[in-house]
Amino acid sequence: MTTRNIYFFDMKVTARGKLNRRDDPIDFNVKPKDISTIAEDIKQIFTGGDNLLQSGRNTDSPSHYLQDCQVDDEKIVLLVNRCDPKAPDMVTSNPAEKEQIVHAKPAGHGGDFSSHVVIMKKPVRGDNYYLCVIESLVGSGLNSTVIKSYLKSVLNKCRFEFKDRYTISDISEPKVKVRHVHDIAFQGHPSESFMRDLENGYLSGAQAINYTGVGKHLDSNGAITEDYKTIKLKVDSSLIGDTLASLKAVRSKLMSEYKEYSELRIAFRTDGENKSAKLSIETGQLVDADRYTKKHELKSIVTNRTSYAKISSVILKEIMSYIGK
Repeated sequence: MTTRNIYFFDMKVTARGKLNRRDDPIDFNVKPKDISTIAEDIKQIFTGGDNLLQSGRNTDSPSHYLQDCQVDDEKIVLLVNRCDPKAPDMVTSNPAEKEQIVHAKPAGHGGDFSSHVVIMKKPVRGDNYYLCVIESLVGSGLNSTVIKSYLKSVLNKCRFEFKDRYTISDISEPKVKVRHVHDIAFQGHPSESFMRDLENGYLSGAQAINYTGVGKHLDSNGAITEDYKTIKLKVDSSLIGDTLASLKAVRSKLMSEYKEYSELRIAFRTDGENKSAKLSIETGQLVDADRYTKKHELKSIVTNRTSYAKISSVILKEIMSYIGK
């Protein structure tokens, strides 16, 4: 029987105004569109016959596409499918009759896997944070990092399809029009196991991370760009216990004096094992961490399959029950 899990994230939506001018590029923070507006753009593209395909890097790489989409007053439901050319061919057998059949994939096909992604329209913890629940088959490759990458490609598709809707004025030169570029980040709700690990362990290291210079060219050809900046924090060996209180104090200090730093990568030791995690400095929530994020195993699966052609009402009903709807 297949095992399908759901993971809980706060999805933070951000936006920047951008214009790539050779000698004077424009790049500034700006308010993002609300998720309801973005959802209508996605729905319009999908109902027009476009499956918002995110192609793989080569012919053997997995590609991702939108198989189904539902939008109502409360939520957005996306059925994100993954086509993996390297997935093995399925083999069925009947041992009693000594029969075995290999179901070879047709040329150009890949193994198909589905993920239900539910985004609630009502903001949580601020205007630009939305509850996002990701459901997928264990081992399918449809983890939060892959889903985030796909959703970013969907945002880019919306901007390319509706250029006028995603064009704004520069804050310094109002007559200059710039691209309204959106981005997302996932912050996971910590699981009980993560909290226990922190409470029972001790902090061994930490780094504050600053992404404000991402993409900045560091050579004349533009082949080398900035990824991120860090502040390495030294943890005194005498600090044992009170890990949660220490982290809260560090986050408060960083928010007040190092506002450009958005994430905190921590290393800690618990039960004789070294572990690590990445937290949002603003909220203390986990960032892209399936292993430590609150999750549930779906109990109501009635079919043994990896992929769906339509959003499963059975799966969606159970997801909404965990959300409390």
